Amino acid sequence: MAAWMILITLAAFGAFSALWVFFGFLLPAGRGGAAVCFCRSGGNEEPLIRRYLWLWNMGLVRCPLLLVDCGLTEADRTRLSKFPHVTLCPPEELSFRLEQERDLLDRTGT
Repeated sequence: MAAWMILITLAAFGAFSALWVFFGFLLPAGRGGAAVCFCRSGGNEEPLIRRYLWLWNMGLVRCPLLLVDCGLTEADRTRLSKFPHVTLCPPEELSFRLEQERDLLDRTGT
């Protein structure tokens, strides 16, 4: 009896997954928005970047990750600039980058 319950559960999950893939095109694929991380020296932001990249590779996140340089060393800047889909910017440039993302949300693209 337990084997039948497990089999039914797995079959239901498989059917749900197939429907999700088949009707996935109906979900909104909105662009725009940004995730912002204020970075200081010490390397504490690397786990956050790895989680972001994992979500990006799974297709669950499609917004850029903006790393704001709040006192990083040159070695930290070099290390953080090597991550894909991640942009390192100084604090003065943050408002400009967010304005660009807002334009993408408004669909002006300029």
